[in-house]
Amino acid sequence: MKYTVDDLEIIDTTDGCVLCNENEKEIFILIPRATAILAKEKDIKKHLHLMKILMKEDGISRGVDTKGVAKKEVAIGLKPNRCGHGYVNSSLKRTHPLVWKTVCKYARQTEHVSKEFIKEGLLVGHNKAKEIIGWSSLESAQIFSALSVSCNYYSPAHVDGDFFFSAFQVIVDTDDVSYNEHCPIVQYFCFPTCGFAVAVRNGDMLLFNPSIFHCLSHKEKSFEGMDVFVNSFYLKSQVVGLHDNSIPFHHK
Repeated sequence: MKYTVDDLEIIDTTDGCVLCNENEKEIFILIPRATAILAKEKDIKKHLHLMKILMKEDGISRGVDTKGVAKKEVAIGLKPNRCGHGYVNSSLKRTHPLVWKTVCKYARQTEHVSKEFIKEGLLVGHNKAKEIIGWSSLESAQIFSALSVSCNYYSPAHVDGDFFFSAFQVIVDTDDVSYNEHCPIVQYFCFPTCGFAVAVRNGDMLLFNPSIFHCLSHKEKSFEGMDVFVNSFYLKSQVVGLHDNSIPFHHK
């Protein structure tokens, strides 16, 4: 059976929203719009320029869209070593060090905003686990280990093998769309098994639980002809576990 956004309850607010399941676990945290864009339009434009640069890197094919145009996703940061234990860093740090530093700065900015809205107990638990296990994050970041970037992207419902909240943001490549409070809805971030979809605008930030089925709608028709960049910061569970089953358990 197929569902559309019209089948779901729409959550449309610029004031921020937190929704939990029956076990009081957060499904998502929509950051208040004024906070998400850091009240600085120039920051979003810098991030847009970064997205354009990153999309020139080698990426992963995600099929084709309805017009037959290939969909591409670029992942920057730490990823499991497919040829052995542990994890490896993307080549960007070596080939484009200035771009790499910009990615890491963007991660720190995202974390700074995120920490204002994540429960303190969750942050303490994350930090304690990292202290014990010793996994790495993006350089000088504390939470996120990688960034995923795509353009004009949409996805079927899925779950991700991530350890903590992921941070999602959309940025539209146009001078005609402002970053004010009530600019048009760009896409819907959907949680089909929960029965609702979150409206996201240009520059909005959404923290979501990656273990709950989620998907992203097509961009709205009013944005046809414009490039919509989608990015997510995340922390892979394989990175947390050091991608090594030979590590012995200990009492901690």
